[in-house]
Formats: sequence, C-alpha cells, structure tokens
Amino acid sequence: MKKTPNIYLFCGPDSFSITEKITSWKARFAQKYGAGGISVFDCEELGDDVLMLQGVKNALSGRTLFSAISLIIIKNVFSKKAGGCQEMLCRYLPALSSDAFCVLIDEKRDPKSELSKLLTQLSKEGVCSIEEFIIPAGHALKKWLVARAQHHGGSFEPRALVFFTGALEQQGDTKEDASGISLWHLDNEIRKLVSYSAGKPITAAAIEALSCLPASAHIFELSDALLAGNTATALHNIHRLIGPYKTGMHAPLLRALAFLMTQFRSFLILKNMEEGGEPEQVIAETLSWNPRRVWVVRNKLSRHTTTSMKSAYTGLLDLERIIKTGSGDALLSFDIFIKKTTEPAQ
Repeated sequence: MKKTPNIYLFCGPDSFSITEKITSWKARFAQKYGAGGISVFDCEELGDDVLMLQGVKNALSGRTLFSAISLIIIKNVFSKKAGGCQEMLCRYLPALSSDAFCVLIDEKRDPKSELSKLLTQLSKEGVCSIEEFIIPAGHALKKWLVARAQHHGGSFEPRALVFFTGALEQQGDTKEDASGISLWHLDNEIRKLVSYSAGKPITAAAIEALSCLPASAHIFELSDALLAGNTATALHNIHRLIGPYKTGMHAPLLRALAFLMTQFRSFLILKNMEEGGEPEQVIAETLSWNPRRVWVVRNKLSRHTTTSMKSAYTGLLDLERIIKTGSGDALLSFDIFIKKTTEPAQ
C-alpha cells in the first residue's frame, strides 16, 4: 500500500506561494481539528536555546495538550542558526507519529546537511514530500497574474496581460534565482489595479497610470529600441523614463545610463563569444543568464556585430563622462547618442 506523506519540505525562492499554501493549510486544519493542535517554530529565533528547543521536541514526540492531531510548522530549517533544531529533527522525524503533520520551510535547501539527506531518504520511503516553489515565468506567470486578479475580484484585458507579463519578464530574466520579480509586490499592485478599474477589466493604460511597472521595465524597452534601430521609440522611452528634466538634475539620466551600460556590456560579451563559436550554454553560464534569454537576445542582436556593440558601449562611456563632468548638455547628448546608435552610418 502506498504511504501518505506526513512530512513536507517547502523550499525555493517563491516565498509568496509558500506562505499562501501554509496559510490555507492552517485554516483548513483549524476548522477540522482546532487551532490548538498547530505549533509554529522559527529556527532563526530558536537558535541553540535548550528551553525553546524543548517545545520542538514535545511537538515532534506527540506531547501536545490540546489536540490528538497536530500540525507542526518549522521555518528556516537550513539557516546558520538551525543547528540545534536540525539535530532535533534528525532524531525525531523518522519516528514521527502518523497523527502528526510536520512542514519544514526554507528558501534555500542545504543538500549537504544531515537533515537534507534524511529528508531525501524519507521521500524515497514515501513519508516525506519535497516541493520546490519557483517564481513563475512565461505562461506560468500569466496564469499567476490572472489567478491573483480573480482572487481580488478583477480580470485583465488580453492586451494588458501581454503588456504586463512581457515587461516583468524582461525585468526578471537576467537570473532566475534572483529575478527581481517580487510576487508580494505584484500582488499588492494587482490589488490596486482591481480597485482602480472599479469592476472593469484591467487595461494597459491603467497599468501605466498607476506606475505598476518598475523603471527598469522601460529601460528594456529603450534598449530593445536601440538594438532595433528605432530612433523615435528610443527617444520616447528615454524621455518617459526620466520624466520632466531640469538642467543639472542628472540623477534620472545617470540611472538610465547605468542600466544601459550593464545591458550593452552583456551584449558585447555575448557577441564576442558568439563570433568566437561559443555554445549558448557556455554564454548563459558566463553571463549568469537563463539559456532562454541568451536565445532571445541573440536574435535581437542579429543585425549587429562585435564592432557595432563596442562602438555603442564606447558611446555610453563618452556619455557618462559628459554627464558627470558637465562638459556638455546632458539630455541633448543622450538624444545624440540615441540617434547615432539607431541610425545607419552614412
């Protein structure tokens, strides 16, 4: 007979979904068995305090006063302060009562720890379920956005959903484990959008009106326009990005410049490696990018060479010097750079 797990490990960078799931489980458990059977511990707070660890021991060994069925939730089980708690878990988890459910939580799992090895073994025996929560991307991100809008009583227009998802993915594609996409922030923004839309589907105009997209999303639109040779779009995006500009107020321009320099430095490395015959996987590892992003950016760079990328990056360095030294009109210099980069040489 197949065993039913009563030990769970929830790990991964998507702390929002982990928290949502734990909240749901606690509510269902409390409704069925009573809240008295729920114990919550945090290894960061427990440390090696013997008295506090006694509470973990009592919960794992079934010594509870309020309920025959128990739900034990232990957070940060792989933190540096979790040594005492890990020892306790390794000792009592193999003999955990079938009347107890234990949920272990941490964003990063330490595969070399004794606890991790034990959980892997228990999962093979069918008594432990290990679930990794990854920040959604692509179609999964669209589904998540739709679900959260529905949760808050709203919906997206199809065009608005494509607009929102595309901008977010460009922002977060550089590194999957540190994508920059915060589901906590997004959920809050969706709640505001639903309220703003007052019963109507969320539109792209509403997203822009409430400034729900980070500034870096517009930076990607700017860099895409530069690569595509679209002068008008690039100029529009730089002026939208920096807002009303006053002479001498260089901070918005310098932020935009810093983003572009990071982007174009990566583009130059990619083109150099591509022309050197390096495979996509090697390029992805060098840039700490998702391989899918390498493929997308290679297509965007198809009309460019290492020489043209080097020229663009040199132009950015010159622009940085002009802005920082005040040797020229900063905004005008940015506009000239955009025109030189997007318009073919005569």
